Formats: sequence, C-alpha cells, structure tokens
Amino acid sequence: VHRWCEIAAPATPLTRPLIAGLIPAADHFTDPEMRHALAERAALIEQRAEALVERAIAAGEPWLDQLGPPPTDPTSRLQWERAAATAAAYRDRHGITDPTDPFGEPKGGGQWTSRADRQRAQTAVLHARRLAATRLRPPGRHGQQAQPERILDL
Repeated sequence: VHRWCEIAAPATPLTRPLIAGLIPAADHFTDPEMRHALAERAALIEQRAEALVERAIAAGEPWLDQLGPPPTDPTSRLQWERAAATAAAYRDRHGITDPTDPFGEPKGGGQWTSRADRQRAQTAVLHARRLAATRLRPPGRHGQQAQPERILDL
C-alpha cells in the first residue's frame, strides 16, 4: 500500500499558493461568489494557524524547540513565524498531540494528502531552523551594514 501511495501521489510539484503552508489554494474558480467564499475560508485558516503558533509561543510548548529560537531580525522573525504556523497547522489538521515532536506519530495509514502535509511541515521546520541559526553580525568598521552570520550549532 505504501508503494502504491507513492506512485499515486502527484509527480509534479505544486505551483499553486498554499494556505497555511499546507493546503493548495482552489484558485481555478471563475464564479466571483465562489472565489470570495474560498478567499474568506483561506483567510480564516491562515488566522487560525497564526493564532495556534502565537498560543504555542506564549505557552512555551516544547515542540517549538525543534524549530530553534525565533530570530530577532523582524524580517527573519516573520518568516520563522510563518514556518512555525505551517507546523502548527499540520499539528492541528492531523490531530498531533505529541508535546515535543512537531510531527508526532504519522496517522492515516499513508494517505498521500497526509504525507504531503507532513513533508510540507517538515520543510517549514527545516526553514525555521535555518532562520534560527542566522543572526545579524554587528556593523563592521567604517559603518558597513550588518551582514547575516551563520551559527553552526544545529
């Protein structure tokens, strides 16, 4: 069954935008009312993912440790929060309750949608780790602009 699921999964990468980093947007509708309804739902899903990660940060949920500390640079911090929101949306969508592992135990017996979501969440967590490992070096001599510095303690 596992092999069949791999074969049945889409071979080409998605080019559509992803809602909360997970769900392919249904952007092929031409009916204005349907497009509006789908846009509203997409916004609600995004808001929920953002609220889930805000709550997880405030509560100091241990699964966030796997993402590394949030960067202090505002742009990197926003990207880190988006990646964390994808992981939070994955946990919410698939009922993951493991307190320390962002992905928990795989559920659903190999459904390609579940596996695709997990892969997207794993990619987001890796992105968050890379962002957490980058900090701004203080300005150099002669007033040079601060440059990103990689920290290799992953």
